Amino acid sequence: MVASTYSGRNALDDATRVVLVGAAIYVAARFSQRGALVNLGFWLPVAGLVAVLAAGGAREVALLLRSRLAIAAAAYVAMLGYGLLVAPDSHVAWRGFLPAHGRALVSALFVAYAASRPEHARWLLISLVVGALLACTKQAGEHFMHWQATGRLSPEYQLIRTNAPGHAFYLPAIVAMALLATGWRRALVLAFVVALETVFLLLAAARGSWLSVASGGLVAATLTRHWKLVAALGAAGVAALAVLALAIPDSQVAWRFQQGFSTSGRVTGTWGPALDLIRERPIAGYGYGQTAFHEAFDAAAPRHPDWTERASLGPHNIYLAAWFAGGPLFLLSMLWLFAEMALVFLRVFRQTGDPDVRSLALAGLSSLVSAYLVQGFFEDTLWLAFGILLGLALGLERALARTPRCAPAALAARP
Repeated sequence: MVASTYSGRNALDDATRVVLVGAAIYVAARFSQRGALVNLGFWLPVAGLVAVLAAGGAREVALLLRSRLAIAAAAYVAMLGYGLLVAPDSHVAWRGFLPAHGRALVSALFVAYAASRPEHARWLLISLVVGALLACTKQAGEHFMHWQATGRLSPEYQLIRTNAPGHAFYLPAIVAMALLATGWRRALVLAFVVALETVFLLLAAARGSWLSVASGGLVAATLTRHWKLVAALGAAGVAALAVLALAIPDSQVAWRFQQGFSTSGRVTGTWGPALDLIRERPIAGYGYGQTAFHEAFDAAAPRHPDWTERASLGPHNIYLAAWFAGGPLFLLSMLWLFAEMALVFLRVFRQTGDPDVRSLALAGLSSLVSAYLVQGFFEDTLWLAFGILLGLALGLERALARTPRCAPAALAARP
């Protein structure tokens, strides 16, 4: 009996390691656009999670779903289901759902299980850093190939703007980690990654991306109160801008910097039509997916000669997209989920005594603010990565129960 129990524990531990390794690969490779890595980081932890259940870990998995955050996630999933049901073509909507929200929800489960053990936090932090470096490497390759072909360093904006969401996701997380770094070597490495991503974000500045990253970084700076380190990171950013200004024409630097803050073209080109469509059907919604939006846009365009874009570009706004798809209940369910995630990250950051868990919580909160709460006003393209943050929130809430709490005096002494 003892040998059997020991064997069962070994099997569960081995399966848990598979989930952790796969989840770390998924977090690191999500924006690399290297299909083999992303698929390995998805299917490997899925297989590991099945092995966890088979090895007797069902209770641990179930504990991840016993929280108010899990209830909010369930409400959001229910509204996603409603959006699929009311879509004009449910089969088309379902095919759009599976690779986006569907994969995100599955990845949330294995990321949550990986993050639920405090000793795994360090590996997930490392995977975020690796992900940032992979995102930079991918973009650097695009610049290099363009330079070889044309002799110019920077490709056209439309060719590289798709890199910006990765930086909006990783950069605030790395800033948060740098603000909590202990030891000058770790702080120096993280500051270098921040400076590197700053350069590449400026080159690929998608609409609102600089505003998003600045918002996520401000949240981290406010919570840590490490103003000297903030000043150092700011100086690194200025240095990166100076290097960039020498590399490409001043006018192009100014234009791309403006792109990172501007709402130009969004108000009249995409948000306006989305609001007009919502006003025509404000309660029931039109159904899930870009196809449903394009069809509704095409049908309504003749009645709206004031629309500056005559072809549908999508809402380019996650809040308008949710209201369009399923009415105000869909939007409220998404806002509730965001609020619960933010509260979990904040609670773990304030209460845990484990520095790695604390750092991961602040990284998750900063990335949530940047990539979704703010960047969500400008783009509707980040749902594939949403499962990472949802999984971190679910897992860290469970990890908090396993780690010592900060005493009030110790908490007050922390930055």
